Amino acid sequence: MRLALLFLLLRALVSVVVVVVAKKDVHTKVRAEEDAVISDILKAHAEDDLYAVLRVRPTCSPKQLKKAYLNRARRVHPDVNSDMVHDAYEELASPEKRTNYDRERAERAAQKREMARKRRTRMWTRVSNLARGLWRYKLVVGLVYVVISTLLA
Repeated sequence: MRLALLFLLLRALVSVVVVVVAKKDVHTKVRAEEDAVISDILKAHAEDDLYAVLRVRPTCSPKQLKKAYLNRARRVHPDVNSDMVHDAYEELASPEKRTNYDRERAERAAQKREMARKRRTRMWTRVSNLARGLWRYKLVVGLVYVVISTLLA
């Protein structure tokens, strides 16, 4: 009888531990998702991309924009970075501000492409200069080889 009672008590204790661990896992998972959302927002804000902050496409409708804003604002804690989400929505909700933002965004993208093109050009210039130097080195080594082989023959 005592053994059966002890067994039931142990079983109840194990089930309580399992429930506590499961709740902790769920809490940890939710916290990890919140951290991932905040990380996405910070990354998008650092890149100065308001569309990425709200996770919408530049061609989205005002209705989709508002829905995305409400979704993001709900997922982010009010004390943490909600101002970034709110600022992004305010900027994109107004048609005039959105048009200006899209134009500035296109200009920044064009500047980035131009900088990347210049960087590639500089890199290939260095590579070609290095290759020319190697060909000269090979030519000199070849001439030295011919002169030495002629002298030894």
